Amino acid sequence: MINKRIFSINCKSRDICQQLMEHIWEEGRVMRELTMTIRGDKLIITIYGLEHEIRETWSRIKEIASLFLKSISKKGLVNITYEELTKIAKKPFIPNSLVAALELLGYSTKYQGNRLITTAPLELVIELTQKIGKALESIGRWRISPSVKKLLVAAYALNIDPELVKEIGESLGVLKAEDFKVELLRDWKEALKEIVKSYKFFKEKL
Repeated sequence: MINKRIFSINCKSRDICQQLMEHIWEEGRVMRELTMTIRGDKLIITIYGLEHEIRETWSRIKEIASLFLKSISKKGLVNITYEELTKIAKKPFIPNSLVAALELLGYSTKYQGNRLITTAPLELVIELTQKIGKALESIGRWRISPSVKKLLVAAYALNIDPELVKEIGESLGVLKAEDFKVELLRDWKEALKEIVKSYKFFKEKL
């Protein structure tokens, strides 16, 4: 027999409820039939299915919501630990690279005591974290220093491919590259800013 159960989550504001609803849809791809609506500062969730299916779905939603809501502070800032972010993004990342990428996008960001605190929206933070994780996988065989790795993955988070980073970096004189070996000639953050600036200028000319 198909049952119907209604649950609610207090989100603090309608805007956060909207963000949470979108996040649940993205994260809960394999969940059972459900509908979601927003009433004031509450997210109303209706789940359909057998009793054990409803319990499983609600348990998964509570887990997703808990991680999401814990990451948003009272001031509207994203405030999330390394462990929480890697669990949501399903990818490891380099904190310094994520901070640098977010700052270059204009968001006030810091990494302190294993926590990322930023004015950027959580969905963007997750997206960049996932890109950094993919970049770490793609450059796994490169013979590079930790600083070069930070540069390459931060640039990748900003949609600049590692090979293009090498090309632009060499033309600017901020790094020297040969096959899978890359050597920095400047501080990695300074080099990143120059490469991103040059990349944006090139794109505007197209």
